[in-house]
Amino acid sequence: MMKKTILFLFIFFISFFSCKVEQIDYYENGNVFSHGYIKKGKKEGVWKYYHENGRLDKQISYKMGQFNGSWLSYFQENEKIRDKSTYIRGERKGKWKYFHKNGKLKTEGFLKNEMRQKVWKYYYEDGQLKKETKWENDNEIHSKYWNKDGEQISKDIYSKSWDSNGNAIK
Repeated sequence: MMKKTILFLFIFFISFFSCKVEQIDYYENGNVFSHGYIKKGKKEGVWKYYHENGRLDKQISYKMGQFNGSWLSYFQENEKIRDKSTYIRGERKGKWKYFHKNGKLKTEGFLKNEMRQKVWKYYYEDGQLKKETKWENDNEIHSKYWNKDGEQISKDIYSKSWDSNGNAIK
């Protein structure tokens, strides 16, 4: 009898602590503020957050209470995606994209160690390339610029350090 009781309690606690519990929070006006699941006392899976008027604000993926996976934010006016990013174990990493209100891409780039890396591209509202910047550990290395007709108009090269005379050290 004692072994069955212990086994039952063991199975009960395993089941209880491994299940997800739905959580919905509300604004004072009765509209949903957030909706998601709690597992072992921490946010788990995709959570949706809403503006007070009921429109979707963002969707955030969690794992064991940390941001993990996709993060989507939306424009309040039209619920089109404002930005799309990635978190891994609570840190901003990977591809990031920002959009104009018309849905066209505004900016795209890559983060590592929460710093801009590699090439980031910036676009006019019509989707035409505006600027391209090479980053290394959040330091701008060089940039190229285009006008709205697609013609390259400028190129800047930056150096990581300068000598006492103000000359770039390459």
